[in-house]
Amino acid sequence: MMPVPLHPLGRLLQRETILKLGQRGVAAIELAFALPVYLALLFGIMDMGWLFYKQVTLDRATLMAARCGAVRQASCLNANDIKTYARVQSADINTDASSFTITNPSCGVKVESNLAHDFLFANGSLGSITLRSSACMARTDISP
Repeated sequence: MMPVPLHPLGRLLQRETILKLGQRGVAAIELAFALPVYLALLFGIMDMGWLFYKQVTLDRATLMAARCGAVRQASCLNANDIKTYARVQSADINTDASSFTITNPSCGVKVESNLAHDFLFANGSLGSITLRSSACMARTDISP
């Protein structure tokens, strides 16, 4: 028995059905391609924000420690006290006293700091960056 040929309208309906079947799952495939890019961009922005926050906090802690040593507050009479003060000022970025170096050059009291920043979302593939800051303030208890 021979198959009955389709009417031209039947062929058209059959083609539309085939085309519709070929479009199923396209959104899932597009999402699979686009989602990793968007997530990498989002987490990269978050990581850079954390990096800048750490740098600003380190700068502020270094400046405040230099100021504390320059005005000779009761809590900043020697280098260890200044380091402790700087660590307290930067407590939310997990620094320790060894991150800070105190010297007494001609400018007065100089505080330098180094802090390693590991990128969180790159799983160590981007390595780490050392954040640096320094501040020097003239001593107020010394007359020129």
